Order: sequence, then C-alpha cells, then structure tokens
Amino acid sequence: METLLSEYIRLKPEEEALAKVFKEAEGMYMPRLAYSTSKRLAIRTKDLFWIKKAYYYSVAFKDYSTAWELVKILVEKEGEAWVKDAIKIGFLVGDTRQALEYAKLAYDKLPTEERIRLVKEIIDSQLTDRNYLSVRENMLKTFPLSFEQRLYLEKEVMKRALWAKDYETLKELIMQNLYLSRTLEYKVFLLELALATGDANFARDVAERLYAGGG
Repeated sequence: METLLSEYIRLKPEEEALAKVFKEAEGMYMPRLAYSTSKRLAIRTKDLFWIKKAYYYSVAFKDYSTAWELVKILVEKEGEAWVKDAIKIGFLVGDTRQALEYAKLAYDKLPTEERIRLVKEIIDSQLTDRNYLSVRENMLKTFPLSFEQRLYLEKEVMKRALWAKDYETLKELIMQNLYLSRTLEYKVFLLELALATGDANFARDVAERLYAGGG
C-alpha cells in the first residue's frame, strides 16, 4: 500500500493528491510517507498546518536540520510558543549563536527563578570538554548574568578544561576567576584545580593570592 501511494504522488504530485496521501499514510501508520508528504506540502504551501506536521515528524525521525528550518519559521509566525523548541533544536544542530538568541528572547520574559533555571539548563546541557570556551563567550555576551550565575558558569567551564587536560587554558581561567573567591568552598575548589595542573609553582602562586584575598 505504501508503495502504491508513493507511486500515486509521483504520477500526481499536486497539493490535493499529497494531502490525500498524507491522510491515508497517517491513518494506516506509515510515518515515513506521512513525513515526506507533509514536508513537501510545508515547503510548497508555507501553510502553518503542514509546517507543524512536518516539524513534529522531523523531530521524531531525528532529522534535526529540517526541524531547525521549520521551527525558525514557527517562531517567526507564532512567537513565544515555539521558542523553547527552537532553543533545543538550535543546540542539537550546533547553531549555538542562534539558539542563544532565542534563549535571550525567553530569558527577558521569565521571572527570576525561571531565568536562573534556564541559564543552568543551558550550561549543563551544552558545555562539553571541546566547546567550553566558545559556550562561555556566547553565554557572557548573551545574558546579564548575576554573580551566582557567573560563578556557576565559570566553575563548570573550568571543570571542562580540566577534563580536556587543557592545563594552560585552565591556568588562565583560574587567574581570571580569582575575583569570585568569596567563600572558602570556592577557594578550595580553585586550589584543587591549580594542583591538578601539575604545576607546583602555579599552585603556590594561586594559594598565596587566595590567602591575600583573591586579588
């Protein structure tokens, strides 16, 4: 049946035929055919009904590049309702800059507690031992981070640098973040990182600076 329907729309590719085949494909559980027809209809008609159908199928089939193009249209047409989807898909396809721009749209309209949660979710889900510097830079450019948010970001970035064994970058980050040393816990954290670089002279310098007040 799926083969016959596919042949039918090959011979009769008009919108009416595609819509008919889509309805049959959904009714008889032929998700791949439903996806291919909905995608063709979304591209051809620019109708939100077909764009939404194609978007949901693209996510189900993990066709994130198509989902990304579709969700951007949905954000443009329907706004806030699709921003969270756009953030998620943007990160999945690696368009961090655009994903963070969408995150900024959401951030500006959220109450304080939800803003904190959003920033933490982005840090936890996006930082890896390969992209920590670029994500850090984009986060600092995108959000007006509070002291606590900045502290959380810097701690997670330094952890990723350690995991990557990028000791020179880790040393730079430790020195840049000495000013955040307001608690004994954080000072111990920095000193442990300094020792983990394997550079005893550097660790001693960090210890002396922390003892003197983090300056």
